[in-house]
Amino acid sequence: MLFIAVAGVSGPAHVFRLIRISVLFLLLSLAGCSQDFAELSFNTQVQPEANRYSVGRYSSGSQRYAVRDEIGLIYQEQLDLLLISAGISPQEVRYRLVPPGRKVILSGTGFFGLPQEKKNALRDVINAHFQQRKHLLNANFSLSAANADSAAPQHYSRNIRLRYLILSLVPDPYAPLDIVLQQISDYSRPRQVYCHLTIGLDKALPFRALHAERGPDGQISGYYLQGPANDPSSQQRYPVQMQFESRELQKGFDSGRFSLMMPVSWRKNPPPKDPALFSGIDRLEIRLMALGDYPHQQPQIDSGSHRYYLRQCEEKIRTFNAPFHYAFGDSLNRLQQVRFY
Repeated sequence: MLFIAVAGVSGPAHVFRLIRISVLFLLLSLAGCSQDFAELSFNTQVQPEANRYSVGRYSSGSQRYAVRDEIGLIYQEQLDLLLISAGISPQEVRYRLVPPGRKVILSGTGFFGLPQEKKNALRDVINAHFQQRKHLLNANFSLSAANADSAAPQHYSRNIRLRYLILSLVPDPYAPLDIVLQQISDYSRPRQVYCHLTIGLDKALPFRALHAERGPDGQISGYYLQGPANDPSSQQRYPVQMQFESRELQKGFDSGRFSLMMPVSWRKNPPPKDPALFSGIDRLEIRLMALGDYPHQQPQIDSGSHRYYLRQCEEKIRTFNAPFHYAFGDSLNRLQQVRFY
């Protein structure tokens, strides 16, 4: 019989013992190879801005700092702070960027990964973050006491979603369409470029449209809803008070800096008159700011100017407080979803 000799020891029993040790070592090695425990999804690319939209520059690296170089500094710092708030040392977690740069994988650096109790603590911190965000995006629409006898409910609570920016040359978005067309075609006077933010509502308001009331000084003095949604011929007005949980939004409306309106696109494509095809107002626009005069003599903003003004608007929004940080700028507020393994 042939015996195998290893390190001066021979015999079948020793061979089997070595095999068991080798298998155990292999299993432990495989267990320690992948300690991924969470996937973070963002609504923007999170690598440094200079590297965005580049191709093929992604590293899966085994060292924490080899991977950190692929994530923007602001995201690195704020992820570290998020871990610390959950009682986790940043050195216990490695960040790995997933192409094309909107997802980050969290992995434990220890041989057995991150302990379950620390994963639970991190999950609780993230859930609290999302709950606060949801609260700040609440909007309440209350009909005035004058409508107390109407069949419509008196209060509507909605959660809003910040969607995208658009530009407009319309000086008075509440004016009739023929007046608007005349204003934007009048090249004899400077025309302002305005920046609007489109917001979505989680549930449609059961009305046909939203309009603004103006005081003697021409400034907006209030708003009213026209409706109801299932009666396209109705001209009934429902004065409405709007209250936003976000202090930044409420302050903007209270000061007159922001104004709310129907989407500009609805002027050309109004909602269908068939009640079966229209359930109400599911999106609105906030006029955020004027961006300066548009010097060209044309009814629409050309593509080159459009990019310039849009970039200008985005840069100014970066200075706003929450909830604008959820859709603009670079911060952990751009986090949209977290999946724990």
